[in-house]
Amino acid sequence: MGAFVRPLVLFFGAVQRREFYETLLRSGVHLGLVRNLDNTAYTVEPEEFDVVERVPFSAGAEAICAVIAGIARGWRLESVLNVDEHTVSLSVEVCGRLGLPAPAAAAVTALRSKTVMRRRLSARLGPASSAAARVVANAGEARAAAADLGCPVIVKPSSLTGSFFVRWCGTPQEAEAAYAATAERLPAHCRANRVTDVPAEILVEEFLAGSNHSVDCLVLEGQVWSTPVVDVLTGYDLGGPDFHHFARTTVSRLAPDEQHRTRLLAEATAEALGVRQGCLHVELVHGPVGPRLVEVAARPGVSRGPLLHRAYGIDLIGGWRDVLRGRKPDLEVRRHAGAAVVTPFPDRDGTLLAYRGLDRIRALPSTCRLDVWRQPGDRVGTRWSGASFPLRVQLWAADPARLAADLEVVREVSGTLFEVAA
Repeated sequence: MGAFVRPLVLFFGAVQRREFYETLLRSGVHLGLVRNLDNTAYTVEPEEFDVVERVPFSAGAEAICAVIAGIARGWRLESVLNVDEHTVSLSVEVCGRLGLPAPAAAAVTALRSKTVMRRRLSARLGPASSAAARVVANAGEARAAAADLGCPVIVKPSSLTGSFFVRWCGTPQEAEAAYAATAERLPAHCRANRVTDVPAEILVEEFLAGSNHSVDCLVLEGQVWSTPVVDVLTGYDLGGPDFHHFARTTVSRLAPDEQHRTRLLAEATAEALGVRQGCLHVELVHGPVGPRLVEVAARPGVSRGPLLHRAYGIDLIGGWRDVLRGRKPDLEVRRHAGAAVVTPFPDRDGTLLAYRGLDRIRALPSTCRLDVWRQPGDRVGTRWSGASFPLRVQLWAADPARLAADLEVVREVSGTLFEVAA
């Protein structure tokens, strides 16, 4: 059999640790990577991949298409997987030029801009389906919007992911100050991460009280399949003013009927946003009136593939590949274990002097991996100020109750984990 008939699944721009592509390797599929040379963070070139080509994505869609066309001379390109939020629009443009399956460009426009997203969700699912929000252009408008919407409110960028620069504000004056701080830092952050496909707007948004959750959905020709609910503990849940994702856990605090309603709302977003093929990561808040939408992304949630596989035996990435090649995905639950990914942050910016309590975390029965990226002497900070993860803890237990107990220990330790000097 000639090389030209071999199918290849191509990662677009970046790929992370083995756990993010391991299920594809086990299925026997050939893997490739077009690496974005403009992005050096959290990116590897796996030795298990059959093809790795490199190109700076700043060179544009035409240059990237030329590289992928070169790969296609030796392989049958089956699908392109993009896990980087900032290159979603570019990947759709490239796939469109090459005739490869991808979400529609109009749907991605709504997914990348929270402003457009909210407008469509309100029109098609009703105003109560998500939070009310306003785009503001200066600190005075932020203060006025907070007063009109009613505090508390959230001040946040409209185009970023990862809870960067998201701030809870209890008064219009706090919203005004949060706007000023965000406006000062946001342009440099967008330039550094090459966020150019949507405007760097700032929103003042209605605060949705309740617990945070996520659901990932696979879509093919209007049919939607959803994963079990993943709970998200944020910085706000820990008593802070920001919303960094402290923990993502498969041990949900929602009752079964509440999880069902949450999944139904997540599934409804695909039609509302015009997504006919691909993967959606839907974030929601479950409050007194039930679930409401926070935001949606056209890719799997960070760490959701490994989490769902460890806890339920679900192959989310394999299912994503399936819908992109026109096949029904398999999201059947095969086991009920517990899994969590925890990314603690310090409560202020400064120089890391020491960690206090890592040994206690390492000793937990469910700790299966601990990655430390920032060492004493490095600068660390809050998600609100634009800092990246200093460390990450992965937990797994066959008994979900064991997982939940260990997660509480990590939560306790995180309060004094970082010794930081200003």
